[in-house]
Amino acid sequence: MSTPEQTVRDFIAAYYSWNENANEMARLARKSGQKTGAIIPLAQQDYDRIIDRFYATGVVAQGISFGNDAMHHPERESLESTSIEDSTAIIRTRHVGQYNMESIYEYHLENESGEWKLRSLLYMDDEGSYECL
Repeated sequence: MSTPEQTVRDFIAAYYSWNENANEMARLARKSGQKTGAIIPLAQQDYDRIIDRFYATGVVAQGISFGNDAMHHPERESLESTSIEDSTAIIRTRHVGQYNMESIYEYHLENESGEWKLRSLLYMDDEGSYECL
């Protein structure tokens, strides 16, 4: 059984890999004269595997979004705090992106049959928190 921290680390790595792959597919599409939108179904199909692996049962995912500066990066996102209570956990991370822009994320997890799954992922700022899962 993995820990909530390991689940978050694994999600960050999987998300980063997916983002890089989606960007490469978009680059190749443009190079061959296609519009970037042509790769969206493939990128969605790849992201569906992340949903299946990491999302808790019943979570409805938002639409996909990828770019040059991934929202989650295993070398730029650090675990700042962990709170575990019974079958739920909250892990706060700090991501430092391009131009040293810092983003704070709060991962909400629940234990489903011995596996930690994402229930919610919040982007945090001074004005509030925003779902981004």
